[in-house]
Parts: sequence; structure tokens; C-alpha cells
Amino acid sequence: MKAHRISTAVHSHTTLRNVLVNPKDIMGDEEKVEVVYKIQCKNCNQSYIRETGRPLGIRVKEHRKEVDSITGAFTKAEKIRDTSICKNQQLQIDWDNMKVIDQETNRFGRQIRETIWITKTSKIN
Repeated sequence: MKAHRISTAVHSHTTLRNVLVNPKDIMGDEEKVEVVYKIQCKNCNQSYIRETGRPLGIRVKEHRKEVDSITGAFTKAEKIRDTSICKNQQLQIDWDNMKVIDQETNRFGRQIRETIWITKTSKIN
């Protein structure tokens, strides 16, 4: 068409370069840093929303350790309720399906985003 001075507007966006060159590996949620995250209860609509500047996987391991290390004459649900993750008596924390709901590199901005998400979620529940 170029030889006849007719220009075409259609071209492929998928090129060999786009397919073969991908310099960054995709990170799992556990490896992400500077995030706002959500842990859901399996039995109810309650969710635990917080922010962290460290890798999310490490922070969730700390939550799990805290839940497991609380001692006393409490049931497991009461132990976890004391850690603010869920207030429900029939608690089942969905540790495997935690989600990154927002990212922000600035700590103050991340805290604002955390507050916004908590407010949004409490209006839904």
C-alpha cells in the first residue's frame, strides 16, 4: 500500500520484542512491600485491614505467630479476637487468601490509604 501512497492505520501491537523481552519477574503478594493488605474471615464479612512497609509475607507470619503464642484459658477464637483480627465467635481466618488492596511508597500516604479502606469496608459491612 505504501507504494501507492495509501497509508494504513492498522498495525500489530504484539511484536516479537514485546513477547520475548520481559525484564521484571511478577512478584507474589507475599513479596510485596509498602502495601495496604486485607485478611478476611471465612465465616463472616469481617476483614482486618492494615498497612506495612515490610514484605507482606513476613508480616502475616508475625500475625500467625502472635495468634498461636497467646496463652491462657481462652478458646482459640477468643485468642484471635484479642489480636483485633476478627470479633466473631465462630472465627476462621483465611490466611491463604490475604490480598494486597493498595500500594504506596510514602508511609504517611499509606496510612491515609489504610484509613480510607477501613472506612470503605466498614460502610459495606
